[in-house]
Amino acid sequence: MSKDSSARSGARPARLRAHLSPGQMVKTLRKLQGMTQDDLAEASGLDQSVISAMEHERTMIGNARARKLAKALRVHPSVIAFPDWDDNAYDSASHEQSDEPEVSVRLSKRAHQTEVA
Repeated sequence: MSKDSSARSGARPARLRAHLSPGQMVKTLRKLQGMTQDDLAEASGLDQSVISAMEHERTMIGNARARKLAKALRVHPSVIAFPDWDDNAYDSASHEQSDEPEVSVRLSKRAHQTEVA
């Protein structure tokens, strides 16, 4: 089907990216590998109830858990921790100087001194 015929039929092109939370990514990776929550618990050393809570977004995954899960799922931890990362969106154009003035915080020497009672 050509572009013209899909435009006329009202069909929309497939989405290129899925937006997943870290918990949804864990669940997706687990299912793609044919693992149950119990299988992942055994492979990662985490409790099955913790895996369930992470997949249902009742608890945060965190770096340590992301590493354990990534090793068990044979992916890089960033795949779990940053499932929506888009290198194309993170370029120098998106980080150009803003019109807002730069704010810096300076602590006086007094703020660094500890009072001795």
